Amino acid sequence: PFEFKDFGQLFAQRGDRNDVLLLFLHGLGDTGQAWFTRLPSIFGLPKATYLCPTAPKLAIPGMPQSGVVTSWFDESVIQSLMFSSSATDIMSTAQPRIMQKSIDYCHFLIRNEIERGIPAKQVFLGGFSQGGCVAVRAALSFPDARLG
Repeated sequence: PFEFKDFGQLFAQRGDRNDVLLLFLHGLGDTGQAWFTRLPSIFGLPKATYLCPTAPKLAIPGMPQSGVVTSWFDESVIQSLMFSSSATDIMSTAQPRIMQKSIDYCHFLIRNEIERGIPAKQVFLGGFSQGGCVAVRAALSFPDARLG
């Protein structure tokens, strides 16, 4: 859908319809592809569906590589993290609104897989670093059903 047009490529390996979904979010500056190639061997679930989306790209002044970085958080937090002396203080007070668009995208992806036949109790979210933060928030706030 249009509201998720800013998100990068979605890497997907579809398994059996009634098996397991693992939705995994990468960390800051990474892509879904980097984790997509590793997850099946890490988890050893050949019939599982693996989804590894890529976060939107943000242009952040002062960043290497022309200031473009992938991030599940909005640009205000990334700039604060870069130019603050206390990243711990910023992250300890992070509110869901800084990642709400990413949470909504996760909910959209989960709904699609449930419609394909994966039971909600067989849906699991995970992530690395920033992606892990969003994955936990998305899993705990999914309104349609209780996830695995």
